[in-house]
Amino acid sequence: MSPSPQAAPETSLSDALAQGWTVYVTDPREAVRIADRVTQLATSAEVRDEAGLLRGCGLALLGEFTRAIEALASRPELQERYPEPHQVRRALLALGIAEFRGGDTARAFELWERGREASARAGDPNLEGNALLQMGIGLTEQGKAPQAVDRLMHALEIFERLAHARGIAVARGNLGNVLLHIGEYNRAAEHHLAALAVMEAAGERRGVAVGRGSLGWVQMKLGNHVDAEASLRSAAEQFQELGLRLEEAIALCHLGECVLQLGRAAEAASHLRAAAALSEATGSLRYTVIARVRCAEALAEAGDCSSAAELLRQTIEMTTAADRAPLRVEALMSAARLRARRPDEPAWGALPDQVEALLEVTRTGTVASMLSEAHGTLAESFESRGELARAITHYKEHLRFVRLEADERSQRAVARTEVELTVERLRRENETTAANNRRLAEALEEARRERARAEAASRAKSALLGIVAHDLRNPLAYIALAAEDVVHESDSVRVRTELTGIGRTAHRASRLIRSLVDGAAADENQLRVRVEDIDLAAVVSGLCRQLELFAREKQQVLRVLAPTPVRARADAQRIEQVVQNLVDNAIKFSPRGAATEVSVAGRAGRAVLVVRDQGPGMTPADLASAFAPFAERSATPTAGEISTGIGLSITRQLVEAMGGTITVQSEGLGRGCVFTVDLPLAG
Repeated sequence: MSPSPQAAPETSLSDALAQGWTVYVTDPREAVRIADRVTQLATSAEVRDEAGLLRGCGLALLGEFTRAIEALASRPELQERYPEPHQVRRALLALGIAEFRGGDTARAFELWERGREASARAGDPNLEGNALLQMGIGLTEQGKAPQAVDRLMHALEIFERLAHARGIAVARGNLGNVLLHIGEYNRAAEHHLAALAVMEAAGERRGVAVGRGSLGWVQMKLGNHVDAEASLRSAAEQFQELGLRLEEAIALCHLGECVLQLGRAAEAASHLRAAAALSEATGSLRYTVIARVRCAEALAEAGDCSSAAELLRQTIEMTTAADRAPLRVEALMSAARLRARRPDEPAWGALPDQVEALLEVTRTGTVASMLSEAHGTLAESFESRGELARAITHYKEHLRFVRLEADERSQRAVARTEVELTVERLRRENETTAANNRRLAEALEEARRERARAEAASRAKSALLGIVAHDLRNPLAYIALAAEDVVHESDSVRVRTELTGIGRTAHRASRLIRSLVDGAAADENQLRVRVEDIDLAAVVSGLCRQLELFAREKQQVLRVLAPTPVRARADAQRIEQVVQNLVDNAIKFSPRGAATEVSVAGRAGRAVLVVRDQGPGMTPADLASAFAPFAERSATPTAGEISTGIGLSITRQLVEAMGGTITVQSEGLGRGCVFTVDLPLAG
């Protein structure tokens, strides 16, 4: 017995999974190997779950659709309506691929759309582009060319924006496939060559193999079978090296058809038999039947009618057991063609009767060209037997389906036009978007220039204010001190009154200069504070004693309630500036006889300063802009004092710079205001 694997550290397993997700698109076999190893070693359910998602994604890209569906379809995280994790979004796209190849196209488109929505919501443009790619591929195979082009062009736009070389190449390659389906072979070849060049430059082996396979198919349609053979053979070999079995099967199927056109029937049968075996191993019944039918036709062409008949008989039984009528019709039609080509071949005895086979085709077939051929062959058969009435019926049906074929050709022409219109519409949308982006870029550049000019002007203003403040501060201080000295020496009441007014005016001018300088500093986020432990009650009480004179001059009362020390973290000088602004405003806007109350207290772990006045109050509009600079108020000073409109704005910025907050409340006009400053307590 082999020893059981030892548990590994979850971090190393997570690193291994990250590596698996990195390579799962370009090397899905390695991703599956990593996932299986992590599942063996993991002890965490979360890690095992992620490994299961990685394994399912790898299997889907390897063409192991049945196993991929088994690995992913029952996972609870994929049943949620809005999955968000990146790995789950990847698994949704992979499960969609598996469901589409397994035949449940409606479920596939639902999964792809969920993956696209989740990726867009999560801001994951890469996966959003991949979801659009898968939808474009599915729509192409359903013959819905305009819708396919719309999805693919949007995917291409995303990948070009991301400069994602592989995404650009895959989108262009699939646009080539759309053009192939509507008969625009030369333009399809251009897209495939461009996509192949990008993949070769990037060293993307899988992308190169896909590009060569697609180019080979287009070259076949253009009648260039020699170059097509080289392209398809190279693609099949590369897919084999990468372990991509379904892709190898498709390339071999096309290679077999190409070689058959070149007259090498036995070799064609060999390629087609290998394609059938690979397709069956991946669980793709559609490609299994297609390869088997083409192989039977190649065997018949090579003269091995017995093997051709046996292979077709088994294929008809296979499609009957799987209840896949469209595929059974394909096999029956092939049997009818072989009988028509060699009506006397005894090996055909193992196959259904030609007439019965064709009648079943007419009952269950859906492709106009096939039905036209079936009815035409039946009409000729019944005419040769003398059953003219039945012959006429089938001739009429033959003509009806011939007209339907003509309609289908017209529809393909319409589809080509719709594709052109879709491309043109998307081109114009892209041009409009590009023009809008250019205008936006120009507007942003102009805004940057305007901002630079404004910042330069602000710096110049601040410099000018600094110069003015420096040149005026000392003279104003001298004027104020000289006025105070002379007041005490003069015996004249008139002189003392005038000198007191001069001193007060000098102090106010100094405060105004300081406010302007602080405002400029705040505009440039350079307002400086020096926070330390202070006794807030003492600082506030000392300043208010100086402000009592201003209150008495207006016959008002200034009361201070600060009975006990309150230690706070603040800048003492800036606190004086805050209190002076708030009390000055209260006195300035209050009528004679009013009272202003200033209180300091500790509350709920904070130091709280409250200034309550009996002034005019504020309207809701005033409250909303109370701390905005230069905001207009509904009230005016009661004695004609000057109001700069910046005091409260600076006050708020000072408080916030000290780590505090300031609020204002008013019950309306005539009800006064309450300003509350909240600061951190010291210690």
